[in-house]
Amino acid sequence: MRLKERDRELIDDEVFGVLRRTLGDSAAEDVIEDTAFLLVERLSRMEQLVHGGSLSEIDRLARSIADLAGRVGLRTMQRIAGDVSCCARRADVVALRAVVARMIRIGEDSLFCLARHID
Repeated sequence: MRLKERDRELIDDEVFGVLRRTLGDSAAEDVIEDTAFLLVERLSRMEQLVHGGSLSEIDRLARSIADLAGRVGLRTMQRIAGDVSCCARRADVVALRAVVARMIRIGEDSLFCLARHID
């Protein structure tokens, strides 16, 4: 399946190919769906934490989001989650809130794109 231009910005199609070749179509879709569910949970938790959570907890959660996003080829989301982690470690709260908002927007777009791609 060919990705649309916007989708190519959000998803690394090579990761999909590797998952499908390694696990088979059905198992790859299960992994992708499970990962998407975990990402939704973690993005929701991040929204809560950014308004009063500890910076170390935000850092841990951002690194978890980056790891999950990387597993399914959501490279833009992975990179932005890394930026969130960096802001948390530097205790730059102003930048942190802006970057978290961007991660949530890109995360939502990425997850919708992911859903379209596995259908």
